[in-house]
Amino acid sequence: MANATVPAGQTLTIQPGVKVIIPSGVSISAHGLIQAVGTPSQRISFAAPISSQYFDAIYLYSPVGTNGFKYCDFTNASSALCFQNGYGANAACDIKFCSFQNVTNAIFIGGYGNWYASDWNNPIGIQVWIMNCTFSNCCSQAIYGVAQAGTDGQTYWNYAAINPVIKNCDFFNSSNGCVFDILSVGTQGYGWAGSAAPLIIANCIFDSLSGAALLLRQADGYDNLPSPVAFKNNALSNCNTGVNATDPWDAQIQDNIFVGITNAVTVAGSLSRTVSYNNFYANATNFTGYPPTYGEWIIPNRNGTLADLSFNISQDPLFAGTNDFHLQTNSPCIDAGTPDPALAEQCFPPAQGTSLPDLGAYGGLAGCNWLDVVPELPVQLSMSSSNNLVWLNWAGLPRSSYQIEWLPGFPCALPGAKWLTNCAFMDVANPCSVAVSTGPCTNTQGFFRVQSLGRLPGD
Repeated sequence: MANATVPAGQTLTIQPGVKVIIPSGVSISAHGLIQAVGTPSQRISFAAPISSQYFDAIYLYSPVGTNGFKYCDFTNASSALCFQNGYGANAACDIKFCSFQNVTNAIFIGGYGNWYASDWNNPIGIQVWIMNCTFSNCCSQAIYGVAQAGTDGQTYWNYAAINPVIKNCDFFNSSNGCVFDILSVGTQGYGWAGSAAPLIIANCIFDSLSGAALLLRQADGYDNLPSPVAFKNNALSNCNTGVNATDPWDAQIQDNIFVGITNAVTVAGSLSRTVSYNNFYANATNFTGYPPTYGEWIIPNRNGTLADLSFNISQDPLFAGTNDFHLQTNSPCIDAGTPDPALAEQCFPPAQGTSLPDLGAYGGLAGCNWLDVVPELPVQLSMSSSNNLVWLNWAGLPRSSYQIEWLPGFPCALPGAKWLTNCAFMDVANPCSVAVSTGPCTNTQGFFRVQSLGRLPGD
């Protein structure tokens, strides 16, 4: 069987329950889009004919649109999904409730000179959402991403950026969990380029990895953009390395649990990397590259547990079981997280205690995403104005739907109540906001209300 291609402008739709057999060394290249959306009872599978063979990859090159993989199983691949965008491309990929087993690399995300802008502080990159997926027996790593910039051979700089969001995923019995590289390539004296890769990794489980849960590297000596990393509410157990970051990666490590890690947190460089409100227990080394005040258990946290000056603790988290990372009811990790209203817990269970975040994979705002059905939940409301726009803001639950009623006063919009359409927001859109008028607005008051519609199974 030869390699297959999805032409540009076309969409390949794979129906629920379909089994896609890809022979050894064969690939599918999509210059258009692929929509493979299964159901919990009718999953879609991608596999080589026999277990001793590996198919090459499914390459996703489309410059526009969103590829979708939902309730899919990928087995025996060199690189199951390869999402690559070059200059001018702005496609996205939505991967939910999928499994990856016996692969060299499960998901590859490559941004190559895909962003040109004059403002370095606002990178526009590849959007990839990876949620509620499982990764096992990944020989190299489960997820690998690279932002590689270069020049156009003339006078312009081409920047590269990738923006993955990884939440509620389970990584186990593999080499590395997530590995990300930044590099820039200057050519022929035309200057140099910058790369950025803002990351969100939250509410994931990393268990029994021979490598790192999260490895952040710079592959060259160019001045790449500082790249923020939000590594929050994860549970790490029996891994060689927890988080290893070097400049220009600026990792914010909060509300995690590190247990039985050889090297829990390792950093190199001058950037300030926040490590706070975590639990470090039974690790060979907790902190490498941090000031000695980290890991000095000298002050009590809000629960009365001894903590360091950044409110990290070192106690047995009291997991529910050997491979069950829920917390027992007497765990010191309950309500021990960051006191930020934007991170307040809303789903009980899996959260316990009060609305203050629990540590680990089942705490924090995205802990709700472990549930099959998310209930209707209250939200916090506010209004703001900017550039002749009125903004309605609410601390909504990611991936849920809401109905908004807006009652403005003249002349912001037409008098009377206006029901906006239901809004389903991706995980990155929290707090949720929507603009409802174009002004100029001279009123100082307005009224709106938001009704949560919850989230259905599989959404």
